[in-house]
Amino acid sequence: MASWLEHTARMLQRVLGSNGIDRAVVIELGKRVLLLQRERIMGYLWSYWDDPLDAVQAKVKGIFEAFLDIGSAMAQVVGGGESGDVDPFLDNVLDLVLTMDWTRKVKYSLLATLCSRIDLVTLFHRQPDILDSCIETLARITMASRASTLLTALLERSASDIAKEADGKLETQYMSLWVPPVVAALCKDDESSRRMLAQHLLPSLFGSLPRIASVILRALTTYQPAVDPSANATVFARQQQILESNRQHALIIVLKAARSKDLITMDELVSMDIEQANGNALVDMLDRAVYHPDWSVRADMLGLLCEARKMAQPLHGLEYDLLFKLLRASSNTPSADFRQQQYEALTTLATRLSTTAMHAERMVATGRPPVPSQKARHREKARRDAAVAKALAKGLTEEQALRDLGILSPEEMVAQAAATLAGVQSAVEKWLDLAVRGCLYPGAGFAKVATGLRWLEILSTHFSSTSVQSLQVTGLGSPDFARLSGGGRTSIAAEEVVSVLTQVLFDDPFDANRTKAFSLLTAWPLSSDSAKATSKWASGLLKRALSLVSSTRANESASGALIIRWVFRKFVVLQNMRLDLIESSSPDMPCDLAFVHGLLELIKRGQVLAERNLLDAAQRHPLHGLLTAAQYVAEEVDYASAAVQQHLAQWQQWLEDLGVAAMGVCNVVLGVLTHASPEGNIPASFREMEGKIDAIIQSASTSDDLANGLDDNDDD
Repeated sequence: MASWLEHTARMLQRVLGSNGIDRAVVIELGKRVLLLQRERIMGYLWSYWDDPLDAVQAKVKGIFEAFLDIGSAMAQVVGGGESGDVDPFLDNVLDLVLTMDWTRKVKYSLLATLCSRIDLVTLFHRQPDILDSCIETLARITMASRASTLLTALLERSASDIAKEADGKLETQYMSLWVPPVVAALCKDDESSRRMLAQHLLPSLFGSLPRIASVILRALTTYQPAVDPSANATVFARQQQILESNRQHALIIVLKAARSKDLITMDELVSMDIEQANGNALVDMLDRAVYHPDWSVRADMLGLLCEARKMAQPLHGLEYDLLFKLLRASSNTPSADFRQQQYEALTTLATRLSTTAMHAERMVATGRPPVPSQKARHREKARRDAAVAKALAKGLTEEQALRDLGILSPEEMVAQAAATLAGVQSAVEKWLDLAVRGCLYPGAGFAKVATGLRWLEILSTHFSSTSVQSLQVTGLGSPDFARLSGGGRTSIAAEEVVSVLTQVLFDDPFDANRTKAFSLLTAWPLSSDSAKATSKWASGLLKRALSLVSSTRANESASGALIIRWVFRKFVVLQNMRLDLIESSSPDMPCDLAFVHGLLELIKRGQVLAERNLLDAAQRHPLHGLLTAAQYVAEEVDYASAAVQQHLAQWQQWLEDLGVAAMGVCNVVLGVLTHASPEGNIPASFREMEGKIDAIIQSASTSDDLANGLDDNDDD
């Protein structure tokens, strides 16, 4: 049927200008199709448009398009070919489609096909709620793709009509039709509807009608829904609060979509507020959105500030202010989803900052802007010539035209690059201060410490060994422990960061935070400067770690073992620093061997105490922390290195002795663990208590027997 209708439509188009016998035959054929086969064809459309087979859907769509071509051709024959007349056939088909309910999926596809053949203004007048109905349907997941198809078709037709019209009146008319339903949908108390609009409608809308972005932003500040006259003051205040919350989210969504197409900048946003009579409404709304109660909205806000279409695009001063306000307000978030989204957004931000700094430093070093590609030069020249010609026609100078266009002189661009580099340096230092002093202080909760450690991970990854020479953050470099006791510093120093991370290992009760802090400490650079101060600091750290590994608390012993592992790796192995765990260590022995032998000696001493009195050893000298530390240290040794190979026999002996000591400790506790009744295997001090308890019970039983005997005598 599809092939037959398509062939009939082509014949009608071919014979429209002729007056022969073929014309009459073909026209008669067209009449028969419209009169006799119309109901049958429309029945096929209703029944098979949503067929699960794609091939069937394609055939049905071809049938509908061929049917419309036949109807349009016959309308030209009957109407004499007047281009200004309304096609009655299409008008009848449109009436038939518009009478269908919006829950029918086929309606959206049929209207999308008709959009290319009818006048859009006529369609909007005949179905005034078409945009409201489609936008409302977007919130339903099962129908969103259908509504998106129709909205995209309407926008494509609108863009095509606007391109053919020169005075701009049609664009203004179309924008006046689109803005009210879009703004009303964005401000509804329905988050899913806003997100579907951001995904399916706003990119196409801004692509077809670029000027509508600023119109929507202005409309958001003044939008007020219909007010219920019966609502009291409390209900009205609650409604206004919800409306304000929805408008903040809508503003973020619109700005993200507009900035993804380079339709608006922060400078233009500020200028729009200045032009409006209600003050800095948009900027104030963004400032309030920082404290939005919904964490998903804050995540969208963070994405707006961190993401950019070009990675080398510098951040605006307003963006820096909003970003750090948001980081401070969200550092203690209980939402794990927000923390993950925050990590992804801030990773993108760090990449953007490092790329921006690299481009700015190159511009400052060379004294000129980078040379664009040939295609970019041609595009920029055409844009520049058009702007200059337009400005000269208005009586402006060429310099004024270029400045309005945003084109600066090479000297101004270099000065702007230097300011950008200073802004990135200040932002990174401020971010580091917020991570260390704002999150990793004593007593901070799990969420805050976890957030601070994530921020430190991002900063150390992107800025500790950055390729930008002028961007050197002292807080991410090698620590100088000689300056650790000095106070009065306003900026974060590396030794302060390292001390805070070790404090997290000591005090934080959560294993995830301790593991992250250990990972950061392991990757942190340590120099050999100020060896005496470094040795003193490491000795104090090791002393605290040894007191922790002897703790009966599992978290404390695990923390002490991690500290011993880090000290062994960073100071003993890498810096060849001698840190003795016992006083009787041999001075001729290498530093790493002396360290591990001291650790083994501590385990043996604990083993002897356990063999003498297991209860006392378990309470005062537990060995699980030392054994864990020995396991960590054994994993840190590079047995293929030249230093270890030089003393291979001693290392082998140490490993054998460690294994023997571990087996000895196991044998000490094995009798308790493998006993048929472990709770009955009581140490000596408990046995004495058990004897006293038995004596008390026996005495009580004797007293009861005597009392019973006296009662029997009385009865007699």
